[in-house]
Amino acid sequence: MTLNLSKKIVYPSLQARKEKEYLEEQFKTRLPYTIDKEYIPKDAHEFYIDFGPLIHPRTGQEVKRLTKYQYDIWNCPAKTVLVDKSQKTGITTSELIHDFQEVILNGRGKDLLIVGQTEKAAIEHLYTLKRLIIDSPKYRKYLITKSSELFFREEQTKAGTLFIKNPDNPFRPMRIIGLAFIVSALWSWKNVFRIHMSDPAAAQVVDDSQIYAALTSRLTNTDGRMMIEGPPRGPFGRFYELYEQFKDNKNPNFKVFLVTIYDALKEGLVTQQ
Repeated sequence: MTLNLSKKIVYPSLQARKEKEYLEEQFKTRLPYTIDKEYIPKDAHEFYIDFGPLIHPRTGQEVKRLTKYQYDIWNCPAKTVLVDKSQKTGITTSELIHDFQEVILNGRGKDLLIVGQTEKAAIEHLYTLKRLIIDSPKYRKYLITKSSELFFREEQTKAGTLFIKNPDNPFRPMRIIGLAFIVSALWSWKNVFRIHMSDPAAAQVVDDSQIYAALTSRLTNTDGRMMIEGPPRGPFGRFYELYEQFKDNKNPNFKVFLVTIYDALKEGLVTQQ
């Protein structure tokens, strides 16, 4: 028997092996997490109790029940809800919890936008929601905090985006994204099922009609819903125009709520002082 020594054995370089291992790790089929099917309440109060109570900032006590107007706003079936409110009425916080409920119930595999008057305000809303989710014994497992729980390493909860686990498809997580109230920040989002605008009248924008149009167009493909809540700022701007146009509540797809500080006082949320 004669050995053929003319052929050289070519070994892959260390760099090539590392690249191959990296690609295999990135793209191999694997389930990064599993969440067993469980009951998620649709009713506002039932979900609030299931999620876990808020702590009142003044008394330090658990809030066993939200106000009637918070539940009415939360349970409203209209496609667009506008809340003309006083500050410190609790609506932003309850609607953040509502946002999370909508994501895990109706927005699986889609995006939810939280739009603040500035990017800093939007990120603060995300931080509030992140803390609320972490404080929830049942629902904290939905918040993705490590890249190992996702298919791509860059997908993990950070300042401007919350990644939420999708029980139906671990490879298509939900995102809650914080954005500023400017047109350039809103054009590119294609898979949005819900938008929560907070304090839009407080934004330093002279003509905000284009911003509202850009946000509304984001919901076209998904037939999504919009929440607009904040204090008024005078008889001008799109917030004022929408309030005047729909305040009679004759359009079933557009519901207007008016919540004053006296409503919060009546519900015991604030004191007279």
